[in-house]
Amino acid sequence: MGEPPGLSRRDLFGSGLSRLVARLDGQQQQPSYAEAAPAAAGSSYASRQAEAWDACDGADLWADAARLLVGTAPPAAGERVLDAGAGDGNVALLAARRGAEVTACDQSAALVARGRERTAAAGIEVTWLQADMAALPFADATFDRVLSGLAPMFCLRARDAIAELFRVVRPGGTVAFTVWTQSGVVGRLVRLAATRDPPPAGVPTPRTWGREERLRPELEIYSPTARTELAGVTFEFSSPEEATERLLGALGPLAAVPGDGLREEARAIVVELAGSASGPVQLSAGCLVAIAQRPPRSA
Repeated sequence: MGEPPGLSRRDLFGSGLSRLVARLDGQQQQPSYAEAAPAAAGSSYASRQAEAWDACDGADLWADAARLLVGTAPPAAGERVLDAGAGDGNVALLAARRGAEVTACDQSAALVARGRERTAAAGIEVTWLQADMAALPFADATFDRVLSGLAPMFCLRARDAIAELFRVVRPGGTVAFTVWTQSGVVGRLVRLAATRDPPPAGVPTPRTWGREERLRPELEIYSPTARTELAGVTFEFSSPEEATERLLGALGPLAAVPGDGLREEARAIVVELAGSASGPVQLSAGCLVAIAQRPPRSA
């Protein structure tokens, strides 16, 4: 069946009209939410966020979270895999080492360049490109598996991003991604960033997506098999000062906060959660792994 005049399948998914998409595909899905285009587009907030992510360096800090995602939804050799919001390549590298045919994309040109350098240095073949995960430049059903490590929650159009992950995976294929929960050091620091530099009206704060009761209904719009698994990671640092500096340099929303005093507030959170103001510290962070299959097309 053809598409309604003037509406592409990208438009339908991006507007959240999954009931109509379901009718076109012969699938039975729940209605989606419409997400208005955020007023942040082109704003100082969006610009600060983009510049901050360009400068972020968290590859080794987020390595355990990447292993958690790939271990929970492991690609098979020969699968076509997309790593959306790939940063500088933790998930892409792990998937490619399993023999998958990996494409990786991120909105940050700087992170894409670093990711391309990392995979080339490792002798691993990954196709890299710059792309907004809320408007992916791929045809429908391009990939067997779509992964995203910690990225959807930081997208200013998170609902559109989730819709896009399901659009580009084939029917019967798997979508899996991770988000930080509100507990632990990352959740607390993301809350601090939102308090100091709240997003524009109509754009949920990133920590919104770290609640299972909020995330599950969004997934169930696209997949009746959607589930979430609660997990966590532990970070080790030589001191509260190192922890503060590393985390500030790896989390875009924190790095984007304007004004003074952020470092002191972040260090206070680190000291509170570590239970120590000096010496080596361990900090934990809660993580939700979301896993779903796009329903197969009806015969």
